[in-house]
Amino acid sequence: MRPDQKPAITLLDTPDQPDLILGAGGSRAVLACTGFLMASQLAGRTRWRTISGVSGGSIPALMLAAGVPIKEIVHNVIEVDFVSQLTPRVSLVKVWWAFFVKNCLWKRRHGRGVLDSEKLGKFVEKFAPTWPANYWTVAVSGSRSFLFTADGVYELKPKGQLVMISDRPAPVGLAIRATCAVPGIIDGVDFDGELLLDGALTGEPCPTRIAKQYVNAKPGAIVACDVGEEDATAASREHIFWRVLRQLVCGDCCEPVPFEPTDSEGVLLVQPPAAAIQTLDLKLSDDQKWQVIMSGFTSTVARFSERSLISGAKLDLVNEVVSSYAQIEREPKRPGELAARTQELVARFGLY
Repeated sequence: MRPDQKPAITLLDTPDQPDLILGAGGSRAVLACTGFLMASQLAGRTRWRTISGVSGGSIPALMLAAGVPIKEIVHNVIEVDFVSQLTPRVSLVKVWWAFFVKNCLWKRRHGRGVLDSEKLGKFVEKFAPTWPANYWTVAVSGSRSFLFTADGVYELKPKGQLVMISDRPAPVGLAIRATCAVPGIIDGVDFDGELLLDGALTGEPCPTRIAKQYVNAKPGAIVACDVGEEDATAASREHIFWRVLRQLVCGDCCEPVPFEPTDSEGVLLVQPPAAAIQTLDLKLSDDQKWQVIMSGFTSTVARFSERSLISGAKLDLVNEVVSSYAQIEREPKRPGELAARTQELVARFGLY
């Protein structure tokens, strides 16, 4: 090994309680991270020191931390239309326009959105009326980043320093609404004189670095699910008229945000392939939902198997689900059939 090289850090084979992080990505994160949780359950990986979720990943992460059974998490993700948890504050034309220029609004960090998330806060508080002891999430206000925990609220300072803002936890619904507050789309949330926005604006859509610096997560005992960037083919399929119009209206501001790779040193990182839906697709068919969930499931199985974190009967079990789902995908289907057959499949394993 050269003097300037660091020894490789690998995930411990059997960490007693690793830290779990479910990253941002809107609808894609909600679904793919749910698939990750299904695979973890079947593989017997269910003990976590801390559980974190940011933006879309915060919803399944919170349910898990609150002790909601996996099958109930899956039922809610499939059966709840999350668009019903967001209330339009403006005309449908203005809502459409905000989605059209969403990249521009994201870069300018607009705090006022076109959708109100108050119902979303009430929805998550049904599962977690009080703050789960080992759960944390983040949100931002301007250039300041805030950590929400059961012990209180902290501002993240350079070099791993924490400054306490409140010695009491924020309301669960408020914190989830804040970390999900996509600039210009979903309203920012007022807290202690600050307008809080999407946790992904910390610069870490999957906050593994924050976990190491501020939450005492140890390299070698961190597991994360990061859905990454949106499907590039979706933008290429868009009619050229709309792409040109967006460029004329916004210029370079509407260009996608540059990709920032996740800090993966000492992290078992599961990265489901880009799904054929967008981050802010809020109304999806059951077929689409199951496709993204099972993408998260199969990616988790592959990653865990690669690192020898599943073996014996459990490995046979998860591989049976993966191969059976692959068969469902290969065969011709009517609309709704993929969802029905997948639900029947995972129900046999106690996951639905």
